Amino acid sequence: MRFWLAIILLISILPLKAQIFSTEAERDVLPIRFDSISPSHIPGIYPQIIHKEITLKSSHSWLYRKAFEEILFTWKDEDYDIRIDPVIDLQYGKDGDRTLSQNTRGVIVNGQIEEKFTFRTEFYENQAILPVYISNRVDSFEIMPGIVRAKPFGDNGFDYGMVFSQFMWQPSESYAMRMGYDRLHIGEGYRSFVLSDASHAYTFMSHHYAHDSWAISHVVASLRNPDVNGTNHVPRAESGAYQPKWFSMTHLSWSPTNFLNLSWAENTVFMPWDSSKASFYPVSLVPIPFVRSLLYEKNGPHHVINTLMFNLRLHNGIFFFGQFMGDEIRLKDLKEYDGLQGAMQLGLKWDKPLGVENSFLQAEYNLATDNAYTSDSYWTTMTHMDQPLGHPYGQQFTEWIVRGQISYKRFVGNFHISQLNGLNLPFGDSYYGLDFDAGDASGIFGPFFKPSTVTHLQLEAAYIINPQTNLQVFGSAAIRNYQASNPSFSEKSTFFSIGLRHKIRNRNYDYF
Repeated sequence: MRFWLAIILLISILPLKAQIFSTEAERDVLPIRFDSISPSHIPGIYPQIIHKEITLKSSHSWLYRKAFEEILFTWKDEDYDIRIDPVIDLQYGKDGDRTLSQNTRGVIVNGQIEEKFTFRTEFYENQAILPVYISNRVDSFEIMPGIVRAKPFGDNGFDYGMVFSQFMWQPSESYAMRMGYDRLHIGEGYRSFVLSDASHAYTFMSHHYAHDSWAISHVVASLRNPDVNGTNHVPRAESGAYQPKWFSMTHLSWSPTNFLNLSWAENTVFMPWDSSKASFYPVSLVPIPFVRSLLYEKNGPHHVINTLMFNLRLHNGIFFFGQFMGDEIRLKDLKEYDGLQGAMQLGLKWDKPLGVENSFLQAEYNLATDNAYTSDSYWTTMTHMDQPLGHPYGQQFTEWIVRGQISYKRFVGNFHISQLNGLNLPFGDSYYGLDFDAGDASGIFGPFFKPSTVTHLQLEAAYIINPQTNLQVFGSAAIRNYQASNPSFSEKSTFFSIGLRHKIRNRNYDYF
């Protein structure tokens, strides 16, 4: 046990992350695969391992190639492949009379040693002045949504640093181990009710096993409960640090045919030391589905959630996907408001529409009931750093999303339209706290008063300067329409940005 704890502690301070891991931005244009399952490509778990190297025949000068065609620094022979590239995200924009800016500088180190060991390190330093609705959220939670703690910068900006690190060791075709500090995304949807890349990063260790059409991924992670707002009623740890909690996920995947993939995810949050007097749970290391559900769902305060997922290839790159998450089902109360505690996702994605490379169209519907993520204890909600591990809004909402991308040579256009109806908008802290029975109502969503609505429309056009590093010059415009349950708080804002950036990490500002 001490060995594993020492390894996890070591990885939490090492700046390592895998070289051939796909970026979050690339996830949209990676096809849903069913023809092969291996530890290096577990369906629906991102970041994934892909061998992305664009070969360009060029007679240009060294300076031209490095700026427009290649990684800046590379060291490569038959035993290793090391790549280092600076990263920037420089933006300027307007939100009414408010001047917006993003100033990100960083570096990515990618590497592969022989064929069994890959790693990746990312470090970014940021100063940003954001639209008012995002700044209000950061002021309330003291965290940049989905990223990290932030401190004030200037009159109305924020200063924050980001580190992501991960490595993977794959000694055989049927087994791989990954460790690092990152966020994982489970499923093919833009959102996820299991684990989402909109969450705060966490220290984790994972094992991946594969055999024929079966694959199992098992993840353990260390989470924190800062409880900045005091909403979650979790005090600081006895040491004065943020209250820690332990997390485990088992993901079982099966592809019975080359057009269907079924999978099951089991998430468990264990009680922290101050409440249970246990700092570690050996059963969290058991990579067998349903073990924790049987042991903990009805015994003690540990919080277990199960999710069934499917991906179905329909025709010519068209895929139907979905997730069905269940926390608790009360059969005798199914017709009532709180009879079903869970969430549902249904989506349709068209990869390479009309044969256009690096393009897609996607439509998605998400629904989460009341108490979908809350627990019998404040200490074991499915959160990390006061943010949900799954869908970034949490629970008790309905949402639809339509989005897509079209590419022509180095030109890329994106659009995103989404509308979320939920209670407690725009801050969405309803995923905190205990299960509760608010009274009599009917239906799965069934709110007791008119929900608020947030609609986002965003258009973006970009030219890819360097396809190897995804360096782009871009312009974007967005409209946010907030219709509050109290009309006096409703507002509509329009903002735009132009800039130069490496499009690597997603910024999830479209859900509140």
